[in-house]
Amino acid sequence: MSKEFESLGKFLVQLHARNSDRLQTVGSLKKYWGLRATPRTVGGFDFLFAGDHKVKLERDLADFLKNPRGLTPFYLLDADERKDWVTLIRLIAKDNNKINAEIVSLKQMAGEYKGFGYRYEHPENAGDKHNFFHIQPIRSTDCGAIIPGVENWLPVSYPAFFMMAASSFELILYSIHSLCGWKVVSEYMIRNKLNSAAVDMMLRTAV
Repeated sequence: MSKEFESLGKFLVQLHARNSDRLQTVGSLKKYWGLRATPRTVGGFDFLFAGDHKVKLERDLADFLKNPRGLTPFYLLDADERKDWVTLIRLIAKDNNKINAEIVSLKQMAGEYKGFGYRYEHPENAGDKHNFFHIQPIRSTDCGAIIPGVENWLPVSYPAFFMMAASSFELILYSIHSLCGWKVVSEYMIRNKLNSAAVDMMLRTAV
């Protein structure tokens, strides 16, 4: 496995563990603690949440990144007490060892969950209007689970936002950058002594 993927797997698990701890310690986020149950049904939305020990999570994610098959469970990417949202991420194996990512953001309102999501995708078939690295809105996950509280009128194939990515590694970093901000990604790149032209462009306006 490449240095990039090895460090990326540990980075994702660190984010997950840090935000899971915050669900226990930050008063306004404690209502989301129930998301850690595995499996869990939230508003009719069935998902397997990554709730295992950190060492096992790192090992399982390393195995997936080394040999992508199926999809990962959801990891807790971000927990924002100011905006009262939690965001989950999972990775999806595609043909030729490519990896897409999808994020689902959830907000608890009056005891019910409302949500939205996006998928980060590789170029699709030649001639297809989505034949470029892109981000698109979703109402359901890759395996067909409807996001709780999502508005039925929301589109699922457009708009498609361009990503200046050229690999699964850069695609996943784009998804993290979208929800966690530039500083988290910048610190990760510096700490692991990694270089990426796409990530440099992503962070350029943040310097």
